[in-house]
Amino acid sequence: MNTDLPQAAAELAQKLTVFLAPLLPKLLDQTLIGVGREAGKKTLDQSLAWGRRLWETLRPKVEAKEAAREAAEDVAAHPQDDDAQVVLRRQIEKLLKADEALAAQVAALWDQAAGAGVTALALGTYNATATISDP
Repeated sequence: MNTDLPQAAAELAQKLTVFLAPLLPKLLDQTLIGVGREAGKKTLDQSLAWGRRLWETLRPKVEAKEAAREAAEDVAAHPQDDDAQVVLRRQIEKLLKADEALAAQVAALWDQAAGAGVTALALGTYNATATISDP
């Protein structure tokens, strides 16, 4: 995590929200809406594996904060809802800003996923995929 924690936390929260949104239904044991069909099983498996690692790191803090838990549940129920994603992003950002150790741990996992070429799943009209990377 870079030394500008508030900015770095905001950027990481944005990336995490985009990556986790299509995975949250599966991570929270709900239905994953046709993602495997469009993105391919290997991509889904790899994304889910990294999604689980990231989510398991965030989950205790998310579950401990009612607003964050509710935001995650809303995104899981409606992964394409931009408004729900904004709320989740803000909650993740708050959690990362409040806990530097958590922020560093999540940032390290994110960097590992980027290094492994993990693909983020994008739900929407075109059901595209994108490789996780940092500029």
